Amino acid sequence: MRVKTFRVEGRFLCGDRMQRFAVIRRGVRERDVVEAVLSELGSRNRVKRRNIVVERVAEVEE
Repeated sequence: MRVKTFRVEGRFLCGDRMQRFAVIRRGVRERDVVEAVLSELGSRNRVKRRNIVVERVAEVEE
């Protein structure tokens, strides 16, 4: 297995409006990276997973 770099983009509910985010994260599989981003955003910003919308996940060339 090879570790890849992914860019995750989307938005989450912050108060009464949607806040955009873009995170670069390393991982083996795309779904593992998305899981880590959801966990981090929820923990850092006190946002429920249902209020986070992942719009795009793309592999980034190093």
